[in-house]
Amino acid sequence: SDQPKDMMNEYRSAEKSLFVFIPFENKRGCQVRLNDGGGEIKFTEPCYAAKYDAAGRLFNNSGHVDQRNLSVPKHIIEKGILKIGVWVRK
Repeated sequence: SDQPKDMMNEYRSAEKSLFVFIPFENKRGCQVRLNDGGGEIKFTEPCYAAKYDAAGRLFNNSGHVDQRNLSVPKHIIEKGILKIGVWVRK
């Protein structure tokens, strides 16, 4: 999975209640969509009909064989503010 090492937890995020991800799948760059139907499937993409759970993990036998979990960028939450990217303090 494409995610920072400190995000390698069961919810793939800096905080359990928040999932931050790049909204494009890796094979063709198709934009994923929120599934409003409920249940286990939380995101889908139209190119290969891939299905993802709430932490962006690709369901088995879903989509193309080369597809992977959704990418998670480096992020932190400070004083209730979500910050995405990498910062270097001088």
